[in-house]
Amino acid sequence: MPFRTCLFLLLALGLWACQYASESAPEAPPQRQDILNINERPGRESPYEVRWGRIQIPLVKYANPEVYSGSIELEISEFRNMVGQELVLLKYEREQEVEVVSIHREPYSRFSSFWYSYPEFKEQRLEPSVASTLSQGIQQGDIVSVRLFSRTDSTIVQSVRVKVADPFEAYSPSVSVPRPHYDGEVFGFQVIQESGRRPLLRIDTAEESTRHIYQLYRRNR
Repeated sequence: MPFRTCLFLLLALGLWACQYASESAPEAPPQRQDILNINERPGRESPYEVRWGRIQIPLVKYANPEVYSGSIELEISEFRNMVGQELVLLKYEREQEVEVVSIHREPYSRFSSFWYSYPEFKEQRLEPSVASTLSQGIQQGDIVSVRLFSRTDSTIVQSVRVKVADPFEAYSPSVSVPRPHYDGEVFGFQVIQESGRRPLLRIDTAEESTRHIYQLYRRNR
């Protein structure tokens, strides 16, 4: 076969192979729109939030159809400054016409002096006597729960829980970790450290798994 014919056939085969590969290459799957980029901040849990004085309390959906709740922890001085201030329910930063269904100290009790059903709520503030009772009677560790109803869109705020911080309260981790359970010795040696003295290494010299440690430190006395 002439050299030129061979060269032409090789060139044609190469072009056909490139075209086939480009046509058969799978397309990259479209990026899912519901997965946030690692550098993007997640959106708010809901468009609602409660603003009480300068304190902002974001709300999350509690139940269907439109029931929400939220919580926050404050110092006792912050609570006392807040309780007499304006209490506003916002949706997308727009004020809603709202009424206070109840406000009480947990645990719930209708016969407690800290329980109010539909208290007077004028100019977006609790009645002065109610605010005064809450301010004077509150103690560290107390939880005050407020229930709201939006007349604008019939949204129910099931509970806004405001906890007053207690510096002497026992620590409770957000995620409980089970205590480790040891069935036997984990290490074949023990390091003993006393203040002002050199550390001591206690080791079983007959144990083969820790023999190399003994060899390293046997002259270090």
